[in-house]
Amino acid sequence: MAKKFPTKEEMQARFWALSDAMDANRDKVAPLREARDAFVNEAAARDKEMMAEIRKIEDSVLPGVSAFEAQNEMAFIARGLGGQTGPRPDAYAE
Repeated sequence: MAKKFPTKEEMQARFWALSDAMDANRDKVAPLREARDAFVNEAAARDKEMMAEIRKIEDSVLPGVSAFEAQNEMAFIARGLGGQTGPRPDAYAE
């Protein structure tokens, strides 16, 4: 038996029923979204402050070289040495 497709009027009725349901949910969710947005914005601001502190510390240890660049350079050197980086110079100091 062939499947019956909805009529234009049935589709329009369904469209507006869905629209009404979405509007009702949007009103219920709005306060939660606003609270979440405030939380996310506050966290983003704190993250920005913390990243600035991290960069300041990294710059004082390795002037002009980011931690990412230093790690990449270390990997490049280790590959060039075939993984034979040798012992850390101060590893056996007493």
